[in-house]
Amino acid sequence: FHLSAASPCINRGTNIVEGLPETDFEGDDRAICSFVDMGADEFIQKNCDIIYVNHATGDDDDSGLTWDLAKKTLDAAINAAGEYYQIWVAQGTYKPSEPAFKSAKEYNEYMDKMEEMESQFPERFEGANSTKARPSFEEAMSDPRRNKFYIDKPLAIYGGFSGSGLETE
Repeated sequence: FHLSAASPCINRGTNIVEGLPETDFEGDDRAICSFVDMGADEFIQKNCDIIYVNHATGDDDDSGLTWDLAKKTLDAAINAAGEYYQIWVAQGTYKPSEPAFKSAKEYNEYMDKMEEMESQFPERFEGANSTKARPSFEEAMSDPRRNKFYIDKPLAIYGGFSGSGLETE
């Protein structure tokens, strides 16, 4: 029994388990990239690279492969990262470079779908922000909580690194 590269069990375990062995059943290290794999086998990943992000000193034209060559934006890091990469983010506030909705029409279509879902499944939306008090497109786009990042590959994002030189030891 071995995990394949497409297994949904890769990096899906938890590292916070009392008595977690340091190796899998074959003697391979656990938590090779970020989280342990589910089950007794640890998939040996080749793509365990880290992309660094620092809004204060970074440059999106740099590689992002060290703190000195950090990307400036999270968007650029997500685009540069391959599957199962880690993204290490320096302390700060990061906003997407593109808004969640490009037009009022797109926003209203989305909100209409949300209203429909809310009426079909009221138990799922209980206690959530209701769409009944829908803000205007302009109000919604000025609210930073309405911005989003699109991630279409498995990766891990760690944030809050700070300090001189952003050492990670």
